[in-house]
Amino acid sequence: MNNSEPGRWALGLSFPLAAILAVASLGGLLRSSTYAAETMMQAALSIGNDLGNLVVIVPVLTIAAILALRGSLAARLVRMGALAHALFSGITFGWRLVN
Repeated sequence: MNNSEPGRWALGLSFPLAAILAVASLGGLLRSSTYAAETMMQAALSIGNDLGNLVVIVPVLTIAAILALRGSLAARLVRMGALAHALFSGITFGWRLVN
């Protein structure tokens, strides 16, 4: 993969996205008021999701992006899976807010 390849900038966006996801998840875990208005089940689900994002998704997204930038097709696929999870997680959290 060379530096002028189209889509390389999209791989680079994985790093700020991972940082934003980490900050948002840390905010959910460290601020006791974040899920105070939720039911116990919804709060537990959200806390688990934040923890999973920090422990699994952020490192996987970061490592996969680094390897994808080096040319790994498998890493691109793993990165897409991590992005799909982050998107799904954001949509389901947003859906819980409106219901």
